[in-house]
Amino acid sequence: MSRQRTKRILGMTIPQWTVLGALVLLICCIFAGGFYWLNSMVAAAYAVPDLPMADVTPLPSATSLPTETPLPPASPTPITYSSLIPDGWRHYKSDAVPGLEIWLPSAYAYQTEKMKQGAAPIYDDVTAKAVMDLWDPTPSPYMLFTTFNASVRPTFASNLDEMIDTDFATLMRKGRLLERDEFEFQLENYPARRLIFDITLNGVNAGFAVYVVQFGRDLYYLIFATPFNELYTRLPDFDKTIQTFRIGPVVPTPGPSPTLPAPTNTPLQ
Repeated sequence: MSRQRTKRILGMTIPQWTVLGALVLLICCIFAGGFYWLNSMVAAAYAVPDLPMADVTPLPSATSLPTETPLPPASPTPITYSSLIPDGWRHYKSDAVPGLEIWLPSAYAYQTEKMKQGAAPIYDDVTAKAVMDLWDPTPSPYMLFTTFNASVRPTFASNLDEMIDTDFATLMRKGRLLERDEFEFQLENYPARRLIFDITLNGVNAGFAVYVVQFGRDLYYLIFATPFNELYTRLPDFDKTIQTFRIGPVVPTPGPSPTLPAPTNTPLQ
């Protein structure tokens, strides 16, 4: 008698499919459990611990500083005539031109008539009127004295430089013009020029500092003559002297000049 054949599905019996299903389910459970375990381990490794929160005290509010009142800008100190006069200098004026005044170092004194007669003007206009003649009797190793002479004449052209070229043409030919610049007064508004000359007179090397100042319709020649070797040493004092030149209010005259011995050197003019 033949046995009944066992029912098969895809070549496998039902018990075999049962065993295979159980194995597949077991494998799925193993994978699911492993994935869960691995995920929990990773989560534990990267978990941030809960730290206690510190109490934060708020900062005090800033107190605004008082607003400073800006100071007014300092105004420059005005220049006065007295501020241009160095200590110890002496005041000189001219009777020929009322109100003309100038200050020079205390060593200067008025020239004697003999000294004035022996000097010749260095400009070409012989009609210019001398208004002041001074000299410094301080001995010089170069056997020359330093002199200061002031003269005035009417203007004769509309251009200051043109008048200078005309009246100092001879000096420019015989001497050497070293400088020719505009001279600026700190206080007054006088058009002016300063000319520096080097010239040889009677075998002696002399220097001239010539200041030409225009005041209205008048032209003033203010001339320092000195040994050339002393010219640039004395030039700062020459400039300071001219800064004090003005035609202004008359101030009290100084006391009489001291009696000085007759010069043994030759004054320049």
